[in-house]
Amino acid sequence: MTAAVLITLRETLETSLVVGIVLAYLDRTEHKSFRSSVWLGVAAGVLISILLGVLLSRLFGEFSGRSEQIFEGSLMILAVVLMSWMIFWMMRHGSAMRRSIEQHVSSHVQSEYRFGVFLLILFTTLREGTETVIFLQAALLQSGSGWHFVGALLGIGIAVVLSILLFAGIRRISLRHFFLVVNVLLILFSAGLLMHGAHEFQEAGFLSEGIEHVWNISQFLSQESFVGGSLRQLFGYSDQPSLIELLVYVGYIVVAGYWWKRMAVRK
Repeated sequence: MTAAVLITLRETLETSLVVGIVLAYLDRTEHKSFRSSVWLGVAAGVLISILLGVLLSRLFGEFSGRSEQIFEGSLMILAVVLMSWMIFWMMRHGSAMRRSIEQHVSSHVQSEYRFGVFLLILFTTLREGTETVIFLQAALLQSGSGWHFVGALLGIGIAVVLSILLFAGIRRISLRHFFLVVNVLLILFSAGLLMHGAHEFQEAGFLSEGIEHVWNISQFLSQESFVGGSLRQLFGYSDQPSLIELLVYVGYIVVAGYWWKRMAVRK
């Protein structure tokens, strides 16, 4: 559930910021008539994302046995690639996002191209919605928890409230520090997903297990316990990891840390 909250919180807040920037620009330049195009873009993006989620869920139900393990592992790896790209792209280009969005909106407004504003918001919402669908499905496969839907709704609700507070000027929130914390947690979550994906490929026979259990601490902190299960859902904790799983987990953290440091230096 915690992973679902983090995923939808970040994705919804990012979408809300883009929508807020566009609406603020339209208000500031006295082009409020374009607001309907913004809301139509949001509605269309959300609707298509929901349909994509239903399609992915039904597609998953068609697999069983080895094909199910391959599908699960592939989806988890895809989620890790997308999540990593999202985090590091935003770290590099986030500071220029407002200027870029306003430039695009300005060109559409000057040419009275309402459909352009609609497409800008549609593709933004759809991009974040598609990522959310893939991330949530991967998180559900990793944890097997039935509370992900509740967590997803909670994350969306928190993001909407934060967005309202920000743009209404009711409360100042350091988005830089907020995204810093969320991104660190999502990187750890991605490491767990990648490890679980490796586990699925091991079960499918694509990867050798090597050492089957590097350690066994199930008697101290079982992954079936409340604490262990919570750590498994959020960080991919395993009380009996194989050598391949451990190497994948640590390797991802090292590579992500290296790129994080590079992005920080470039700033």
